[in-house]
Amino acid sequence: MKIKTHLKAAWWYTVQSGDSLFRIAQRTYGDGNLWTAIYNYKNNSRVIGPNPNLIRTGITIELW
Repeated sequence: MKIKTHLKAAWWYTVQSGDSLFRIAQRTYGDGNLWTAIYNYKNNSRVIGPNPNLIRTGITIELW
């Protein structure tokens, strides 16, 4: 699945208190439903762990 965004290069995001993958996708890409794309991007699923609903404050994930 190819996703078009206004961003031109990958960058790192440090998860803040109260964040969820849905909220990050909503703020970053304008569509919260893209949370699965964030989870599956590069090594994010390994960093986040097996439950994408439980992201820890302070972890760093890669966005595009």
